Amino acid sequence: MPDMSRMMELYFNQIQEKVDKCYSIAEQARQKGLDPELEVESPQAKDLAGRVEKLVGPKGVAEVIRKLKTNGLTEDELVFKVVADILDKKIGNIEPLEARVDRAIRVGLAIKTMGVVSAPLEGISKILIREDNFGKKYLSLYFAGPIRAAGGTTTALCVLIADYVRRKSNLPKYEASEAEIGRYVEEVKLYDRRVHLQYPSSNKEIRYAVSRLPVEINGDATEDDEVSAFRDLPRIETNKIRGGACLVLNDGILLKAPKLLKIANAMKLEGWDWLADLKKIAQNQEKKEKKKQVEERNEIKITPNSKYVADIIAGRPVFSHPSKIGGHRIRYGRSRNTGLAAGGMHPATMAILDEFVAIGTQLRIERPGKSTSVCPVDSIAVPIIKLKNGNVIKVSSINKAKHFFSEIDEILFLGDLLFGYGEFTENNHVLIPSGYVEEWWSLELENSIKNMENIDDRLLNFINNPFKNIPTAEEAVQISKKYDIPLHPSYLDFWGNLTVEDLDLLRKTFIKNFSESEQEINLNYEEPIKKILEKAFILHKIKGNKIFFSKSMNFIYKTIFNLRDKKPIEIENDDNVFTYFYKTSLLKIKNKAPYYMGSRMGRPEKSERKV
Repeated sequence: MPDMSRMMELYFNQIQEKVDKCYSIAEQARQKGLDPELEVESPQAKDLAGRVEKLVGPKGVAEVIRKLKTNGLTEDELVFKVVADILDKKIGNIEPLEARVDRAIRVGLAIKTMGVVSAPLEGISKILIREDNFGKKYLSLYFAGPIRAAGGTTTALCVLIADYVRRKSNLPKYEASEAEIGRYVEEVKLYDRRVHLQYPSSNKEIRYAVSRLPVEINGDATEDDEVSAFRDLPRIETNKIRGGACLVLNDGILLKAPKLLKIANAMKLEGWDWLADLKKIAQNQEKKEKKKQVEERNEIKITPNSKYVADIIAGRPVFSHPSKIGGHRIRYGRSRNTGLAAGGMHPATMAILDEFVAIGTQLRIERPGKSTSVCPVDSIAVPIIKLKNGNVIKVSSINKAKHFFSEIDEILFLGDLLFGYGEFTENNHVLIPSGYVEEWWSLELENSIKNMENIDDRLLNFINNPFKNIPTAEEAVQISKKYDIPLHPSYLDFWGNLTVEDLDLLRKTFIKNFSESEQEINLNYEEPIKKILEKAFILHKIKGNKIFFSKSMNFIYKTIFNLRDKKPIEIENDDNVFTYFYKTSLLKIKNKAPYYMGSRMGRPEKSERKV
């Protein structure tokens, strides 16, 4: 039997032969002249380099791309290197400057789009070197509707590449007139009402960006609607809406400004520092959106960002409001089924949301400012709900969610949203605080016992598979005491949701109702206490006029609140919840409050936009 590599080679050769046969038939059919073109428009290419050369050329660029990739260049470094080589006539030897500039920009865009979309060809209708009224030359890019296929980041990067080309070609900067700036403001807002843009930009952001753009973002008319105020401008050929230009400016430059700035800095491109100020303008425009990171009492406070709900359409459900307690708890990581820009949500959460969220549903989320596609992940925190009978329970499975759906009075907590930390760094967004989770706890345990000998197998199981191997309440307390690590997350309620006054009232109530003989806390139903329990997502049941907790949590509360020590705690002005625990608890309670992420259903379909 031949080895596997030989079998694979035969397999791929067989596929190639059949593909060649199909192309031969297609070429014969095209020669009959019954189609608009006499040739097959989709040439074969085996890799990125081949696709780029077949899509936009010039001849020989594929070999250069392959060589640069083997040298370990990043994608952005590769783009700018190839662009520079085309401009220097090292690739293609294109003589006219305008043709050379055109080819360089299209090749850069083709590399960024992996040579698989039409944006480098049809997304840019033309690239011209124009002259203003004073005879000064500048670079103008005409964008068309298909540029949308390139994505926001790549369309913005296209402008960055164009500026790099402009500098290497010694072309002066584009300078927008006041009328042209006003035209963009009117046009972007009109296009947003007509078609719907992803980013709800402000007039001030648009004006600021256009006044500083070093190349002109121009375009062809894509809509029948016309601007009314800024009409018949000398350098703009149409009064109709230029959809491609609006997309590049709004959903490219403005939306992706932090990411674009990161690339500009990495590539050492000058003249783009103003992108950092765009963020400040947006923050000043909407105070709620202001994002600053401050360390205070070992907590990171990040103010809510309402952008993701600013452009909501009627009928699209909002699952949680900006940074509101009970929204998705951010959790970093990936599952096998979550890829780039995809988020993980517990199947039970999908069910309790009345199945609005399904596999592959687009979700608009508060951070890092882009949409995500949802995939089911069952190893993250489950939702917590309040039933009509007053019980607060965890919904640990989709079957349980369906069973209790008709009995839900309120969803207290939506559960975790699993998101790769790389999505934040990719978008140049500060990392936001995570809750204290099982994998974090297992690493702390592993670090604590790494120098020990004869380690118990049970401890190793907790470390090697922290999701399936959960210690009992007694084990969790013993491990916390013995190895000086925080209490296991399974036995930590959401204490960060409470004020220190709430926590103090709860402890006093627990002390008052703790039975030493039965080792249980049986509370009389009191509305203020019930509200505190719900606010911290504490699981409990209501029977008659009493509130009960599980046996394991009775043991946990007895320990962390030190209920045998009935001495009251003196509260200082600067105390927080975790300082209070430090004074009372016999264990470590992790000093990290989670960040709750707002979310809503994502982009509507075209038919809904028209409605």
